[in-house]
Amino acid sequence: MDSISGFLVKSKITGEVKNITKELGLDDDDQGADEARRKREAEANYRKQEAKNQEKMREIEAEHMKKQEVREKKREEMRNKYGIGDNKSSSSSSASSGTKPPISKTGKSQSGDKCKVS
Repeated sequence: MDSISGFLVKSKITGEVKNITKELGLDDDDQGADEARRKREAEANYRKQEAKNQEKMREIEAEHMKKQEVREKKREEMRNKYGIGDNKSSSSSSASSGTKPPISKTGKSQSGDKCKVS
């Protein structure tokens, strides 16, 4: 008598004994195919998730660019209206750029450099 391994089912109607190992996906021959199928499915799921992540990054980047444009537009409006942020029109920076720091009674300038008092 041959040795039969696997899952056997006897039909109540016909009395036939059937090996359902392959139907359950437990056959040794099918394990390599199952592993390959699972690997393909995992790779497909990974690609899908990666595509979702890329789309999300594009959306975030587009939102950031919109905010950046709004900020730049507001800066431009402020420059035009008040001259704020425009280094060429600011009078305080040009006035202090060519002058030396005043000399105090101790003989030192306010910047900490020693200088002679005559």
